[in-house]
Amino acid sequence: MGIPRFEASGHLPLGRHVCTLDEFEEAFVDAPTFATSSTRGRLFSDFLAALAWLQSHYAADLVERAWVGGGFTSEKLDPTDIDVTFVVSDDAHEALGEVKQGKLLKLLRKGGFKGVGLSVDGFMMIRERIALPWFGSGVGDAGQDYFLKRGAWDDWWSRDRANVAAGDPPVIEDAEPVRGYVEVSV
Repeated sequence: MGIPRFEASGHLPLGRHVCTLDEFEEAFVDAPTFATSSTRGRLFSDFLAALAWLQSHYAADLVERAWVGGGFTSEKLDPTDIDVTFVVSDDAHEALGEVKQGKLLKLLRKGGFKGVGLSVDGFMMIRERIALPWFGSGVGDAGQDYFLKRGAWDDWWSRDRANVAAGDPPVIEDAEPVRGYVEVSV
């Protein structure tokens, strides 16, 4: 576990880098590189508050991991938010029932934590347990939707949106995997 050093580009090396919550705070909030940041401490607190909100409003065991990307996992001194895909337990999600599932989906469909005053662009991926993902030479029917979403999130957090201004739609020039992101164990 642990976070590798930033590359010359100011980003993490390509890949998903697994760490604990303490290691995440140490690397992206408490590191000497960020000693003069005016936003990182607050954003980390917002991240913890979003996580606690999910655990208290839905289920304590709902979130298994958090995939964090964007400016917060770069050398950017003062990012404006923290971008997170909450990896949710399929069992805990199923136990919520339809009404709570619908509310959770609505909250995390478009980064809904900004609506509750937190600078967290939060999204959700439900982690399914698939015993055998393969069927013949491809992915079996049981896992197609899950593996599609998992791959899409991995691809998304590996991009650097260098060719657009904030708020602009993505462009094909930024579709290459060029940076890493972080998986925080919850």
